[in-house]
Amino acid sequence: MNRLYKKSELWFSLLWIGIYVFGSGLTDELSRRLNAPKLVTLNFHAILSIFAILWMEKNGLLKKYGICTPAVKASKFLYYLPLIFVASHGLWFGVSFEKPVAETLALFLSMVLVGFLEELIFRGFLFKAMSKDNLKLAVVVSSLSFGLGHLVNLINGSGMSVTDNLCQVLVAVAFGFMCVLIFHRGKSLVPCIAVHSAYNALGAFSAKTQFTERETVLISLVLSAVIVLYTLFLLKSLPKNSGNEN
Repeated sequence: MNRLYKKSELWFSLLWIGIYVFGSGLTDELSRRLNAPKLVTLNFHAILSIFAILWMEKNGLLKKYGICTPAVKASKFLYYLPLIFVASHGLWFGVSFEKPVAETLALFLSMVLVGFLEELIFRGFLFKAMSKDNLKLAVVVSSLSFGLGHLVNLINGSGMSVTDNLCQVLVAVAFGFMCVLIFHRGKSLVPCIAVHSAYNALGAFSAKTQFTERETVLISLVLSAVIVLYTLFLLKSLPKNSGNEN
């Protein structure tokens, strides 16, 4: 792992993306076959997360990849209130505890770890690897690859419709751009991990899991609008890291 990292951070990040995507798909299928939703996936995500943290700590890379406190005051981020609004979307239609406790807990914890892993891989490893040579390209690739990666939900057995998936991709791309900006300007990935994990995990307690096509489109447009407006605000409020940054 260290040898690949020293040779090429880009290939290192692509390896992580491959392991995460393939491993998540495989363990999701194993969980379904064992009739234990997300249980195998949870263990896979936990092992991957622990390995990543230990590897970064051992090599002194925690700060490089944003596992640290933000370097910018919370007031510059509007005290993260828009992030809280976005993260809470799963509870807009009420709270439910109807699922079995074990299933709910496995889903919740797995989604928390998904937030950590996806932020670390796409905003940390991939973005950092590319930004050394081309900042603008790094922003675009990190955001689009994260968003378009959700197209896999059309073929992974999730049962998601085309409309639902396209709405998911739209929100994910906007979310990706926002998180890249927060990480690059604020020097911390922690706010991104927190909102991403909460965004995913709170859905485990949503009282409404089935939406009409119209409701799905409307919710996606609201979330995307808030994310885009907040991103534009951050572009103005957060300090630039270089004189030639656009």
